[in-house]
Amino acid sequence: MLSLIQDLYGSAAAFGASTMFVYDPSRQSELNRGAARLEQKGSPKVLKAANLMAETIEAPLNTAELAKRVSLSERTLARAFQRELGMTPGKYYKMLRLQHARYLSEETHLSLEQIALRCGFSSASSLGRSYSGLYGRTLREARVQERPWVASGDNGRGR
Repeated sequence: MLSLIQDLYGSAAAFGASTMFVYDPSRQSELNRGAARLEQKGSPKVLKAANLMAETIEAPLNTAELAKRVSLSERTLARAFQRELGMTPGKYYKMLRLQHARYLSEETHLSLEQIALRCGFSSASSLGRSYSGLYGRTLREARVQERPWVASGDNGRGR
């Protein structure tokens, strides 16, 4: 099913869908659900790298440091990610960070600047460019659409 979504709508949509349908009680955090599908058939090194990415969202590691921490060369790590996830480690990391930004925008009252910093972006504008480039709309638009009480002035307590 995910490959069909990827073929029709791209990697970002497939990644987002994978996090919606995976249920693993031991990994309920929004950060780790995207990597949960690796547990069944993925290599332990790719899973470890994905988990490291999830743990370091606020201060992302560069690919060289990530590869070092999982005892692989950068090239071997890149090939493994491409084989198992169909994307580079950098793209997966960015998608994970943007997914977390979406989660924070929908579930908290943090400002976009605070969300950007919690997701490893230098500014709200940097986050905004990345988010709209991947999802085709701004994070602010997504927030209003997912949280209509924000636009109406309601505090969300009736949710």
